[in-house]
Amino acid sequence: MNFWEAASSALQSLRANKLRSFLTLLGIIVAVTSIIAVVTVIQGLNSKVVQLVTGRGADVFILDRLGTNESFSRDAMVEALRRPRLTAEDADALAGEGREMAYVAAEADRRETVWAGETKLEDMQVRGVGPEYPFLSTFEIARGRHLSPLEIERARPVTVIGDKVAGELFPTSDPLGQTVRVKGRHFDVIGVAKPQGSTFGVTQDDFVVIPLAAWQKIFDPRASVSISIKAAHPDSVQEAIDEARMIMRTRHRLRPSEEDDFGFSTTQEFLDLYGKITTGVYSALVGLVAVSLVVGGIVVMNIMLVAVTERTREIGIRKAVGARRADIMRQFLTEAVFLSALGGVAGVVLGFVIAIVLSRVTPLPYSLTWWSIGLGIGLASAVGIAFGIYPAAKASRLDPIEALRHE
Repeated sequence: MNFWEAASSALQSLRANKLRSFLTLLGIIVAVTSIIAVVTVIQGLNSKVVQLVTGRGADVFILDRLGTNESFSRDAMVEALRRPRLTAEDADALAGEGREMAYVAAEADRRETVWAGETKLEDMQVRGVGPEYPFLSTFEIARGRHLSPLEIERARPVTVIGDKVAGELFPTSDPLGQTVRVKGRHFDVIGVAKPQGSTFGVTQDDFVVIPLAAWQKIFDPRASVSISIKAAHPDSVQEAIDEARMIMRTRHRLRPSEEDDFGFSTTQEFLDLYGKITTGVYSALVGLVAVSLVVGGIVVMNIMLVAVTERTREIGIRKAVGARRADIMRQFLTEAVFLSALGGVAGVVLGFVIAIVLSRVTPLPYSLTWWSIGLGIGLASAVGIAFGIYPAAKASRLDPIEALRHE
């Protein structure tokens, strides 16, 4: 019996026992659905994180009082608050003395209410930015333009606003040329950013960008800033970090034996940290879901053993007319694989549907990939082979004479 004959026989058996076949498929469907839904959401989270982290480019790093490696340590957070504050003058020194740095921009931000006439928006992100910020911006301009370096240096009362701010403060008019107020200070709108959407349910379009000197006058002239730095060349990020470290240690008068009182955050460090945090969680999720795949395989094996018992006389007739042990084994193994693969296909479809629904009703993103389709169907087929071998082998070892006597 060749493969196609075995496949045809398997399909006939499936049609003859529809309810039993469906119950057998159910275990595989649940298992594959769970795996595909989890993998699809995980891929979506990973893609979103990479997109956020690399928004400014892989050659951009951040200098602040904490850095990446300690970011999730409470003691490190407390210690960072005791460190010397970073200033706009530090950013100027880095820009002036650095040779491995293309652009340097100090930044500060705070959540505050923004007004336009009698309309207000609470809890908006108000960013103060340094002169080279337009070259390091995380957003594109939809209308108008960025703040110019000269406007930032002279603390001109101008601003670029996010799409949400523009839409809610000026729903029926063009925001360009309009005025917004932050703590009583007026700023002319010269640019509106392109929509960036939401990340994990949090909008990225609720910001107002103003010159750093104006931000300091409004909020806190002594507030510590973070400094964004773009390396002169994509492959010289480490050289730029080393240069920035040397300049900052000199400015802070640190002895060779003293540790840095500042930290760096690079794209790769953040991605590595994210990977360390999530690897264990993801592995546990996939492991728990894989248990259901084993359970589905056990169901397949039990049903196939029942099928062997029910079709003992059929097996005896096949052997009596010349079927070999390999033919019988191929027939039942093909049936088990067909059952599992069919459940895998249904599980892949259902898993994608669940992932899409989850993304609509929760902040969780999803990502559909071809390899995950192959993963679902491949795992299901592997389960069919692994748990179908024993029933197929049992069928192939039946004695034809005893099988013919079976009622």
